[in-house]
Amino acid sequence: MGNSIVDRICRNWSTMSTVRNGEFVEVPEPSFDPEMHDFPRQLLPFRNHPEYASLDESVHRRIESFAWVSWNKRVVDTEERVVSPALAALMSGGTDIRLKGSARMAIRQALVDEYFHSHMHDVAVGITARGRDLPVELTDRLNRPACVYRSYAKTAERLESSWEKDLARLAWCVVGELSIYEFLGRVSEDETIQPSSRTLLKLHERDEAAHASLVAQVMRDHFSQFSTKQRDAFINYLPLAMDGFSQEDWLVWQDILEVAGVASAKQIVSDVQNDRCVPGHLPLLRSFKRVEDFCNDLGFELPSMTN
Repeated sequence: MGNSIVDRICRNWSTMSTVRNGEFVEVPEPSFDPEMHDFPRQLLPFRNHPEYASLDESVHRRIESFAWVSWNKRVVDTEERVVSPALAALMSGGTDIRLKGSARMAIRQALVDEYFHSHMHDVAVGITARGRDLPVELTDRLNRPACVYRSYAKTAERLESSWEKDLARLAWCVVGELSIYEFLGRVSEDETIQPSSRTLLKLHERDEAAHASLVAQVMRDHFSQFSTKQRDAFINYLPLAMDGFSQEDWLVWQDILEVAGVASAKQIVSDVQNDRCVPGHLPLLRSFKRVEDFCNDLGFELPSMTN
């Protein structure tokens, strides 16, 4: 017998999903307002550093533009390097979970969504790059894999068996799907940034709200198919994934400042990273409460996050 949540998501995909309902406009009108910001200034972790404050406003705007490019890459890396491979493994039997019926169809639909989200974010980056006349050789330098993926890869390196690697990626996927729409909201709720960017992010958020319900329910319905050893491993990977997902990516912030031409980039980031008044993690409190509730639903207590 099908699950009502999964059945409903599957049934409504053609009207609710951005890839199907036609709400995403590739060339929005107006597509770019040069007076608007490209990235919320309050999300720059070095915004109160005296070296940053002393820079010209034109440099501040350039930093924001490259921050938007890099932030979109972080989203795309999460989708393409973590979430999509994990969902594909669920579809192909890469784990002990065997999906059937509406659960299998809904996960396949989510996979289609994820690749379209990557396209949406590529379009957003292109609009900003053209509007700000950002040289492609500079935007291409922002090619460091996002910390979300790097944290998974670091964990996977020490795992010997393929099932452990698959379970670890699945844990990162679950955390990502339960967290990403709050992550997107940190930018979309800022009324100072480009209207077309906010519209795109809100469409993505809506899809991810459905994905969060879907992935959590599919895992609840099929978690019993894991062995005790697999269950324990999956639960223990969750706090590592939470840590990786919420980290401020200091390496990427330095990349952004360097690409923007800030000579003191390394010193600024070093100062801020070592400043105890500057949080080293994003405050995704609602998301992590969802992860905790998810574990409780499975009958487990969420292990503590590492610092």
